[in-house]
Amino acid sequence: MNAAASVAIRQASGSGPKSAWRKQAGVAAPWVSALLTGPVPAAGTSVAASGSGGSFQLSGLSGVAVRVAALLAWLATAASGGYVLARWLRAGGSLRVPAGPSSTAPSAVIAGHASLGLLGLVLWVVFMSTGWAAAAWAAVGLLAVVAGLGMGVLALGLPSPRPRPSQSLAPPAIRPPSGGTATLTASAAVRPAGARAASPVPVFVIAAHGLFAATVLLLVITATVGAG
Repeated sequence: MNAAASVAIRQASGSGPKSAWRKQAGVAAPWVSALLTGPVPAAGTSVAASGSGGSFQLSGLSGVAVRVAALLAWLATAASGGYVLARWLRAGGSLRVPAGPSSTAPSAVIAGHASLGLLGLVLWVVFMSTGWAAAAWAAVGLLAVVAGLGMGVLALGLPSPRPRPSQSLAPPAIRPPSGGTATLTASAAVRPAGARAASPVPVFVIAAHGLFAATVLLLVITATVGAG
């Protein structure tokens, strides 16, 4: 490297008297040194991936942006999932039922998916507030479990809501006819005014919930690995 630097300085300084050559060589030396060794990174600049360590770190600005984006995506995921859960509960669903039919997701899976997702969101807020990397890695672990439970709910489906009392049939009533022989008749219950049948959750809401969840998983892993 010393020989290469010497040749480069001579070529850059040109020819002429020895005093002039030394002066030109002194001017050219810093430029040649920068070409051989590279500029020294300034403080606060991003650190690229290290070939020896195999890990990388995000710069201050990009790291904060990724964490905030993960938080916003997580809030959108919680909002869309809460909408699906609230609509199912209003239609007559209940988390108190131990398990639904074999073709539907058990209530414990639904409750675990929602509660663990909120717990992971709390841990992520703690990580953003304190910079504690352990909270971020715990959130990543919870996200893996939440994603598995969510896939189970998506594959099995929500249990059918229990029929409301206003939508059930009234018990059979015995009404004696004019002829004298009693006959058995079934009278249908009258639906109260303004009541509507439960409508299914829109498909685009469920699709948006899954898209938000995938975005959260990607951003959280990126920010956590960057934080170390």
